Amino acid sequence: MRRRRRTQIKLGVVVVVAVAPLFAAGCGGSGKAPAISSAASSVGRTESGNSNESAAKSRLIAHADAICRRLNRELTSASRPEASKVARTAPHNAALEQRAVVALSKLTPPASLARDWTQIIAYRRTLAQELVALARDAKVGDVPAMQALGVTKKHVHQKLTQLATHDGFTDCSSVGTSSISKLFPTLRPAAKARPSA
Repeated sequence: MRRRRRTQIKLGVVVVVAVAPLFAAGCGGSGKAPAISSAASSVGRTESGNSNESAAKSRLIAHADAICRRLNRELTSASRPEASKVARTAPHNAALEQRAVVALSKLTPPASLARDWTQIIAYRRTLAQELVALARDAKVGDVPAMQALGVTKKHVHQKLTQLATHDGFTDCSSVGTSSISKLFPTLRPAAKARPSA
């Protein structure tokens, strides 16, 4: 009888040990159910991550376009197509562009835009530096240098426009006014007596 009793106890322990994981799996302890829950939870996090990324991108575009819209408006109002006025307005425009670059640099892009955003800032910084060079060249009436600079500025403008448009920006995909670009082919130096050689 004792032997029979021990066998029954051992058998009962084996059954409990064997069945316990099944009950635990049904309650979320382990087994296949948690793996499904984890997968569903992971999908939920991915969808949530995508919507967070999308929202962050929308916020960046809205803030950046507001800065660029203000800059473009200021650049358009300050631009003058005569060489003598370019010499006066370009330093002011360069300062406006540099101020906008500082403001844009403070914005934090989402991971999906980080690389492009860095490049957009670099293009804007280049344009500000080119405005400083433009002012210098206009001041001395160096029309060939201004025309050469016009070619490089046009190239940077095109790259900026292409990248920013691709990423969904509107105001940051354009730069001020095109009057400076139109100026280069017909640019005439300010009336100034040049020594004859």
